[in-house]
Amino acid sequence: MTEPTPYPLWRETLDQWLTDRQPRKLTAEADDPAGRQIIALVQEARFVVEAINATAERVEVIDKNKYDHVLSLLDRLVTFDEFVLAEYTYDLWRRHRPGIRLLLENDAARHRLVLVFFEDTRFWPTDGEQRRIAYELMSFELGGGEPAARVADESAEYFQADWSWRQALREGLCLPLLLMDEDS
Repeated sequence: MTEPTPYPLWRETLDQWLTDRQPRKLTAEADDPAGRQIIALVQEARFVVEAINATAERVEVIDKNKYDHVLSLLDRLVTFDEFVLAEYTYDLWRRHRPGIRLLLENDAARHRLVLVFFEDTRFWPTDGEQRRIAYELMSFELGGGEPAARVADESAEYFQADWSWRQALREGLCLPLLLMDEDS
């Protein structure tokens, strides 16, 4: 069995795939800037996952999300402290199954979307108090003209602080494949 394409070469293929296509539009609509940004982020996440599945060898990103249904409830979702908008499990050709969650966090002052990374959704590593271990990769502050990407300190080695929100989201969703390549 041959090894998969090295990460930098695969990323060129992924980027070309994304450039050559347009994302499928979601049917949800929003009147406020934060709602429109949530829809744009979720739509871009779905697009990147489609691209990963179309271009990566021996990798499947399991996507069972009901995007239009969840986003049709957006007016109610922004009243919760937090809500998972989408969740992806990466079925890698090797031993573990990392996951990424798009978590909407709300409080009176702001809305933000957080990319949360789980090292392995098959065995769910836990801390001393039996809580699942997860890492915030980045967040997107919502409400202004464009979502503002903020890289979490603990993941700064993988991301650049000056990326656009689209680039940051793409890199975050590709992180499990980068880590798999580094483990090789």
